Amino acid sequence: MSTLELPPKSPPAARAVRNRWCTLLLDHLTEFATLAWCLVADGNLVEEAFLRSISQLAQIPFEDSLSAAACDRARDIIISQAIAVLAEVHQQEDADRIAISMFPADLPDLCRSREALLTFLNSAEFTIW
Repeated sequence: MSTLELPPKSPPAARAVRNRWCTLLLDHLTEFATLAWCLVADGNLVEEAFLRSISQLAQIPFEDSLSAAACDRARDIIISQAIAVLAEVHQQEDADRIAISMFPADLPDLCRSREALLTFLNSAEFTIW
């Protein structure tokens, strides 16, 4: 799963793009987290999908004037990352390494996801790899 690592000095423009995407994700956190939850039904997998989505979104220019398009792009990436995470878990599950809960409870507490997003916004030294 993803971890935070020190990057080899990301340029200010790259940090600005990542911060804009993180702000968008924060603004729509409940909507996006619920979407990911509906796909993976596991709090840890929702977090993993978000971390991967941030990494992928940071590579895409953010256009302020197209907030609806930005939301659609973020939604598409969250969906694709949630599916990818779930596929990996199923592969690992087949190898008897990870089991998915058969009876998921509720949407996970969003505090950790919110804190991770805020950390990325406030820190120029960290990135997701």
